[in-house]
Amino acid sequence: VFNPILSSTSPVYGQAESFTATIASSPAPNVPGAAAPSGSVSFVLKDSGNNTVFSQPTVPLSSGSATATFPTDLAHLIGAGTYTLFVTYNGDTKYGSSTANFAYVIQKDSSSVAITSTNTPTGSSVLGQPATFSVTVSPGLALSNGVPNGTVNLYDGAPSGTSLASFTGSFASTQTLSTSALSQGAHTLYVVFTDSDGNYFGSQNSIAFTVNPAPTATTFVSAVSSSPNFGDTVN
Repeated sequence: VFNPILSSTSPVYGQAESFTATIASSPAPNVPGAAAPSGSVSFVLKDSGNNTVFSQPTVPLSSGSATATFPTDLAHLIGAGTYTLFVTYNGDTKYGSSTANFAYVIQKDSSSVAITSTNTPTGSSVLGQPATFSVTVSPGLALSNGVPNGTVNLYDGAPSGTSLASFTGSFASTQTLSTSALSQGAHTLYVVFTDSDGNYFGSQNSIAFTVNPAPTATTFVSAVSSSPNFGDTVN
């Protein structure tokens, strides 16, 4: 009996993954003490267009099982979506070859976006001075091999409307947003991440920020000589 057992048929994008196929010898009718199968197993993963995205053509059997492990970067290179895994026992001198296939779905991962003020003092600026922020977007899956790609927008007062600042690209590292469009007073700013690859669900976060009045300077101007005499009127 050819009995492939998969470690998971529905992993999350970025998750480390492996397939294990167990081959049991059960001739019909059952014959106690039948010889264990030998040989090898082939693994082929294809996308919805029947393109091969991963293969290990010859994985030797060891104690009746064979394991194929994704390269560490494969889970995020092929992306979320529906695939078909073909597992083939290649047979030996006693057993013929056979193939089984499985639907294999890589699900979207969640995401989390964080925003931090980089102004000094933090969380505030002076009217006319840029308000600057560090923004990170992280996968929801712990120890994920994936990297979020997409767009982050900065909004004032609600997580929609007119974007004050944005960044589009990879969030493999921290990015910076900056705006000088804030009016004087207290603000609640929202940062919203939208995935561009279909591998992550979007996320949002908020931060309190205050724009203080710009400082003013008073200049004294005298209408008379800068060195008045005793008794002069100074204006």
